[in-house]
Amino acid sequence: MYKTSYVYILFSKPNGTLYTGVTSNLKERIIEHKMKKHPMSFTANYEVTKLGYFEEFTSQRGVEQGGNPLLTSVDCFATLAMTRTTAVLNSLGVRQPSEDP
Repeated sequence: MYKTSYVYILFSKPNGTLYTGVTSNLKERIIEHKMKKHPMSFTANYEVTKLGYFEEFTSQRGVEQGGNPLLTSVDCFATLAMTRTTAVLNSLGVRQPSEDP
């Protein structure tokens, strides 16, 4: 069975706060951010509601047979999503927390 997921980046304003997320329903999730469904959340507190970037990923769950049981399609998706998100943030000139000043 194939599962579609999205990695996305929200922003508050130009040169403002960024937020990265992963969801299986992008439209619904963006509406939740805009409507502040979770009023104590990071995105609600910093008014991070503008969609700046998203990318769709499709993985086939349960296809992997044998090998490392911890390396599932979810793990592969998460690794790929974070790699691509980091590349996008770098292209935007966003300094990663692990970088020296």
